[in-house]
Amino acid sequence: MKAKGDRLPTERDLAREFGVSRTVVRDTVKTLAGRGILRVKHGVGIFVSVHSSANWDKESLQGAALTDLFEIRKVLESEGAVWAAQRGKPHHVERMGREQNRFLRIIPCSTGRT
Repeated sequence: MKAKGDRLPTERDLAREFGVSRTVVRDTVKTLAGRGILRVKHGVGIFVSVHSSANWDKESLQGAALTDLFEIRKVLESEGAVWAAQRGKPHHVERMGREQNRFLRIIPCSTGRT
């Protein structure tokens, strides 16, 4: 657990560690900075601005905010996939299809595909 003043890894490292896009990391950092949990020093890094035992609304952060972030990610990444499919070369579109099928085998979705 990080303590007040600790520097977080870079956006790229966080994205790699959590398996998400850098856009998701940026949005999350922005949300947490807006809540006063993180402090961003452009060109320097991202820092923890509250002590881990600080009395902040953990339920809100873990509940509604997390849901909001997933909704944002869904919209951004879905639109990004559409954009890539429309502008990509045939081999890019083919790879997207393979990755989608691989994803659906790992994480079945509500469409009934497995």
